[in-house]
Amino acid sequence: MVQATLDAMWCRVFPATLEGHGRAWYSSLAHRSVVNFGQLRNKFLAHFTPLRRHRRSTMTLVNLKQNQGESLIDFMARFNMEALSIKNLDQSIAMVAFQNALRASPFTQSLAKRPP
Repeated sequence: MVQATLDAMWCRVFPATLEGHGRAWYSSLAHRSVVNFGQLRNKFLAHFTPLRRHRRSTMTLVNLKQNQGESLIDFMARFNMEALSIKNLDQSIAMVAFQNALRASPFTQSLAKRPP
């Protein structure tokens, strides 16, 4: 009896936590298609888990290259956004990846002569 009451409460509270795509998904559910919160949770996870972003790895940085015509400032901003998305990033790997990603320029030559 208590579990049924809790399920009913969670089913009523859950929609208030949704926005955007989550709210649209919830609104598209057929009336009375969910009988308890566990079932609602499972449907939600089955729908949205495949859309979750994959965790980035250091290979993301290693494969990154400065685009033709991309300024150093713009590339650094893009590189930093990627670097910040990598959990426990080794700074020495990040530095090597950064240097390898740069197009040939006087700046890259100066990095080769005097590493930071």
